[in-house]
Amino acid sequence: AELKDNILDNLIEKELLYQESQKQGIEVDPAEIQSQLDQIKNKFSNQEEFEKKISAMDYTEPLLKQQIRENLAIQALIDEKVAAKVDVTDKEIQSYYESNKKEFRVPEKIKARHILIKSSPDAGEEKKAEAQKTLREVQKKLKQDGKFAELAKKYSEGPSSKKGGELGFFSRGQMVKSFDEAAFALDSGEVSDIVETRFGYHLIKVEDRKSEEQKPFAEVKDTIRQQLKQQQVSQKLEPFIESLKQKYPIDKNLSSGPKG
Repeated sequence: AELKDNILDNLIEKELLYQESQKQGIEVDPAEIQSQLDQIKNKFSNQEEFEKKISAMDYTEPLLKQQIRENLAIQALIDEKVAAKVDVTDKEIQSYYESNKKEFRVPEKIKARHILIKSSPDAGEEKKAEAQKTLREVQKKLKQDGKFAELAKKYSEGPSSKKGGELGFFSRGQMVKSFDEAAFALDSGEVSDIVETRFGYHLIKVEDRKSEEQKPFAEVKDTIRQQLKQQQVSQKLEPFIESLKQKYPIDKNLSSGPKG
């Protein structure tokens, strides 16, 4: 019953906002409606798949366009009547930045390549031994002035082999644990010993490191401004909706449905 009441209240609030947008003469650009509809359609492989999905949700394309139009009208009303009156000062932004610096830390990152010889965890000991033997042969070639990227293209069985084992920059926790620990223990230019993961056996070479750093205030200022503004808009939206409830008569008539 409580959930039903909450859903009903949300529907009422949305209808109040939409009615007020219409009273204020807010019009929505048809091109903007079409743009949002196209974004939804682009998530499907074709028109037929799109229509099948919305039909399963008891929607039609005209009904979906109408809902988009209503949502855009409501957003325009909120922007005009609530958001436009919100002013976030530079002092507030600076204060938030100083109090929440951890949010704006860029973690340490490394740039690495790897050579993978696949072997599943449940592979037999013979296959595991073959995979390790292959990597030991690669290790010998590396010691003979072999180039890691070229050997990765030739031997690696991972998806990055075509790029010479290139993995780009990544931070701690993005790779599986054993790979992660081995990679971050290396210095730039250093190659690991054989590392086992659930994917198989690896040789890892770290090519570059980026230390943890603090994003400068100037870089995140606009992001903080938008975040604080959204918070204030949310706070001011509730009394605005309450004022609409006083302005428009509301008659809740929620049937309990047939009995028996």
